[in-house]
Amino acid sequence: MTFPASKLLPSEPSPAKRSQMIKPDTQDSIQRSAARTHSTFVPFLTLIILLSLSYPGSSQIFTKQTNDIPGLKTAAERGEVAAQHDLAGAYLLGVEMPKDPAQAVSWFTKAAKQGHPDSQFRLGMCYVTAQGVQTNELEAVRWFQKASEQNHVEAQHSLGFCYATGKGVEKSGPEALKWLTKAADAGNVKSQVLLAHLYLDGRLIPKDEKAAVKLLQKGAGVGHAGALYNLGVCYAAGLGVQKDKVQAYRYFYAAKEQGHNSTEALKNIETEMTPGEIEQAKRLAKPYIPKDKL
Repeated sequence: MTFPASKLLPSEPSPAKRSQMIKPDTQDSIQRSAARTHSTFVPFLTLIILLSLSYPGSSQIFTKQTNDIPGLKTAAERGEVAAQHDLAGAYLLGVEMPKDPAQAVSWFTKAAKQGHPDSQFRLGMCYVTAQGVQTNELEAVRWFQKASEQNHVEAQHSLGFCYATGKGVEKSGPEALKWLTKAADAGNVKSQVLLAHLYLDGRLIPKDEKAAVKLLQKGAGVGHAGALYNLGVCYAAGLGVQKDKVQAYRYFYAAKEQGHNSTEALKNIETEMTPGEIEQAKRLAKPYIPKDKL
């Protein structure tokens, strides 16, 4: 069965729903922390960090390539784990049938109990987003843990997030570091950005500004707007790198072209730069800018 590439499974909760269930540190607290740690920050230089759970996208491919829903149901009822997983997805998205989140949870649970890592992760997300089941952070963490132990990258990010924020589990720097590092090393950009924040903050894990910069460079390399912006912050404030206005402008500008609201940051730093430096920074930003915006 081919699932629509434009849909998420499970779908991302609304901002209001997310704030009720798994709420990261507020931006105000991040700004206050930055101000305490780096008193030389210009007011606009605050870390915009994506402290959120991982949501699976179109890169994950479902196991069955068929539109035969009756056949899929028959296979699922026989206990075929891949069919159970895909049937759950069909119920959740309403593919060839009405949406039924409760049935989705039922079939994800059957597959998860058979050890299917993606079903375990998606079941955890159902407990986070209250799709077909009541919110239960403890159950979410339990299933994220099982999937993470089978090297499911998005589950590793989500589990690391939970340990970093104390959602469904007691806060733990070592555990957050362990799982976020695994996900970051596997290329999960949200883990790279979140882990960079933890390294810069230095309260949950030992402070390491240079490690933070390396992680942000990885995220910037794939055009992640948040990573680009925060890399600009590092160059503007001299966090893990030597202060460099041109490099700071470069990354702020690239972040803006990737959709980040970096206008204020650019305006502030422009007052300290010559026209030539600004043009140089824009040229350096080109590798990070989508071709249709060049």
